[in-house]
Amino acid sequence: MFCCLQGMRVLVDARDKLGISWQSCENEKQGMLVMSWEGRVGASGVEPSEFQLYVMALSALWADAGIQEAYARRSEFQL
Repeated sequence: MFCCLQGMRVLVDARDKLGISWQSCENEKQGMLVMSWEGRVGASGVEPSEFQLYVMALSALWADAGIQEAYARRSEFQL
């Protein structure tokens, strides 16, 4: 779960730095939500209840063409 959130944060940041537009303006809000995650990880990882807060955002972002383009260009940044 930690890797999903951290990886999506990297993709959202890379999308911005690479100048890639969002496919959906609504996903900008989802991106802000994921970027607001502070990365607190307990001994057992991310608590499921905390992860649940981000599931819809992660799903919407992964389906966004802008995030997919950033992922396709992953050789240009460290993912």
